[in-house]
Amino acid sequence: MGILSTFDKIVWGLTVIVTFIVLFIIGGGFILSWYPDPIDARAAMIKQYYDLVYVAGMFVSALFVGTFFYLILKFWDRSQPAGLE
Repeated sequence: MGILSTFDKIVWGLTVIVTFIVLFIIGGGFILSWYPDPIDARAAMIKQYYDLVYVAGMFVSALFVGTFFYLILKFWDRSQPAGLE
């Protein structure tokens, strides 16, 4: 990312963070699972690992999707007509 200015890096970072928050809200948040019956310690440990993998995957998704949105906005040629007029 050596060719990006500081502003570009800030906008890219904010895009990734906003995308992560949107994915977080859509996914229902973290540790919001409700179990009607009590679970044992092993099931709780498995759930912790599942939550960790879920959040890590969501972060990677936000990184790729946020970067995609950033590149679309950065290199979108706004001088071209839409062809609708």
